Amino acid sequence: MKLRGKTLECEIEKLVNGGFGLARHDKVLFVYNALPGEQVQAWVYKDKRNHAEAVATEILHPSPHRLAPQEDHFLSCSPWQILDFSQENHWKQVITQEVFQTVGGITLEERPIVAEELRFHYRNKMEFSFIESEGQVSLAFFKRGQHRKQPIPGCVLAHPAINEIALRLVESLNRHGISASHLKAVILRSNRAGEVIAGLFVTDSEFPELAEIQPDGTLKGFSIYYSNPQSPASIITKVLYASGQDYLLETVNGKPFHYHLMSFFQVNVDLFEKAVTAMQPYVSEEEVLDYYCGVGSIGIALSDSVKRCHMVDISEDSIGNAHDNIQLNNLSHYTAMCGKAEKLLEAIEPEKLMIVDPPRSGMHPKVLKTLLKQRPKRIVYLSCNIATCARDVQALLAHYRMVFQETYNFFPATPHIEFLTVLDRL
Repeated sequence: MKLRGKTLECEIEKLVNGGFGLARHDKVLFVYNALPGEQVQAWVYKDKRNHAEAVATEILHPSPHRLAPQEDHFLSCSPWQILDFSQENHWKQVITQEVFQTVGGITLEERPIVAEELRFHYRNKMEFSFIESEGQVSLAFFKRGQHRKQPIPGCVLAHPAINEIALRLVESLNRHGISASHLKAVILRSNRAGEVIAGLFVTDSEFPELAEIQPDGTLKGFSIYYSNPQSPASIITKVLYASGQDYLLETVNGKPFHYHLMSFFQVNVDLFEKAVTAMQPYVSEEEVLDYYCGVGSIGIALSDSVKRCHMVDISEDSIGNAHDNIQLNNLSHYTAMCGKAEKLLEAIEPEKLMIVDPPRSGMHPKVLKTLLKQRPKRIVYLSCNIATCARDVQALLAHYRMVFQETYNFFPATPHIEFLTVLDRL
């Protein structure tokens, strides 16, 4: 039976990885905007062989843990705005335990999730699209499960300074009569001091300068980039305009860091510092290899404890920042190299300690294979995807044991979960 486009009544059993409520109707249904115990009407937007995905359009019997969302577009950015914070933390811990058991056959210790009280305005990076209505441009997000955009006034996840600059930019675009057809996206980054850098990605190589958008107390740097219209992503093809500085300064674990608009840096620094503090006892006086290092935010933040460190990342922007940060912190015993982790395996040796913070896809199979062959003495693994982490850890347990584990709520009001584990060689 084809379900796509149908509206079904169903009862939600529990929350699962990805943020869905689990229900059943001829096949498994994964339903957004639905909480355990609720009876809902759900509209199916995706129908696959073994499951379907849907969004609840009417809540027939609401959960006592349901909250009114903070904004109309919550399903696009943070679908768990509807869940009270204590239950959010509870379910993230439950889901982490279930995923490790299901994917890796691993039973985790029952430990409380590490979270901060700040549920909103924690993100130091946002990317907004644009939409146009009656000749006026506004910020936009894509609707959940659809290819259509919806106008938004900013986002409650973003640092307030990011929203301030984004709306100032929209005012300028409308003052100049710019059409949304010439706009791709804007990326904005902030630090905890409320300073912002912004990059506007456009599809017109003759785009005007927007000279009134100038650096000030909040906006430290602004650039306009031509981005090839045939590329769906915000990729820099050519710099059309740049004013002010192209980096921000942030401090992690007492260490200063530079990061650019396009380099990798953690989006919730307060929680990231807690993870770094948890790692500290495990890297004392060690020779460290930091793979998938970004701007060096883990390895350098731990530099007081490290004997020697070599860092690797695929991003030229990130490694450029890593070199800057090595100099900024006077770390003569640190080096950094740009390249794919799976192409730079010769440094992995038995007496070294590995730090890995891979992308959502997890570690490359060649990296995992080399770890199992060379068996470095310890692996510190920070993950933004518990499913791929569970897969990787399952493979490593052939020669390692987990000596530390902790779950973090780096991304409140969203279903995303961060997980840290330390593995020691058997």
